[in-house]
Amino acid sequence: MCGDFNAHHTSWNCKRINATGKAIYKYAHCKNLEILPPPTPTRYGPNSATTIDLTKNFAYRYKIESIPDLASDHNPVILNFDFNIVPLIVKRQKVSTNWDNFKNYLNENVKIIFPKILNSNDFENEVNKIMSDITKAYNNNNSRPLKHHEELYLPPHLRELKTARNRSKKVWQRFRDPTSTNLFNRAQARFRNAMSKFNQSLYISQNEQLNIYDGTLCRRTKRLKSKRSKIPQLKNPSTNPPSYTDLEKAEIIADHLESQFTPNDFGDPNTERRVEKSIREFKNEIRTSKFKKVKPSEVVCFMKHIKINNDPGIDSITNKMLKNLPLKIVLKLTEIFNHMLKFRHIPNC
Repeated sequence: MCGDFNAHHTSWNCKRINATGKAIYKYAHCKNLEILPPPTPTRYGPNSATTIDLTKNFAYRYKIESIPDLASDHNPVILNFDFNIVPLIVKRQKVSTNWDNFKNYLNENVKIIFPKILNSNDFENEVNKIMSDITKAYNNNNSRPLKHHEELYLPPHLRELKTARNRSKKVWQRFRDPTSTNLFNRAQARFRNAMSKFNQSLYISQNEQLNIYDGTLCRRTKRLKSKRSKIPQLKNPSTNPPSYTDLEKAEIIADHLESQFTPNDFGDPNTERRVEKSIREFKNEIRTSKFKKVKPSEVVCFMKHIKINNDPGIDSITNKMLKNLPLKIVLKLTEIFNHMLKFRHIPNC
């Protein structure tokens, strides 16, 4: 859905909030919708510039921009899509997954027999099938959206302080006068102090529940006794003196980021010829079984060491899902890896 909503809200770079913007923001928050405003304003008035043209929830990669090409005070908005990639649409909700049911569903609905694969097309179909089985087990059968009270529990008095802080913040954003600023700062201080006391009491209660029988005391002790690496002081790489002012630190970080994001020069002709020769020999090599096959134990060992907080790829299969795969799926993945080596083919999905 897209259009000219005449909606003002600070979440999409407006200086004020009107009733329409507040309603759209509340509705999008409740329905887990993503609002995609252009990075520049879409309407230019005599003394202001606002963003009132919005779009909602596109599954494809996009680029949205406001073009100042007309004499009107409203700019046209151009929205470009990348249809080269077929997205996997997943509900953008925080979910709680029963991983035992996740494993049981895969064990009951996925056959252990790996079909005979004769070419790369058969291989692609089999990879798509196992990806579909994993995502179906996660999305449709064993995951439920978190309820509102499950995401973050706050006692009633903290919720009241938070509501008062947010209300005073809206007043401050609208008027920006000293009185509203003082009221907002006081409400913010009261909420922060209350949250600090609540977190401290929660931490104490968690420590009181630690015991040696389920390993919680050992894990907490190990984490507290682990050495923390000290953050070194920023130094100028060229002259090597330590930086003290904010401007010096900002310049050092800017120079570092500039060097990090500078494209590398791969213009060495010898290297290019050697790489092209290696790729050509790899593709023209006789496809035999003379390669070291991947073992299921290697796949399991790799999955044990992956981090669960990393973002998934376009297939939406997270590392947490990989860690909870049953042995049957691990065996099928092992066969897929071996067929990748056999056919010298990397699947497109």
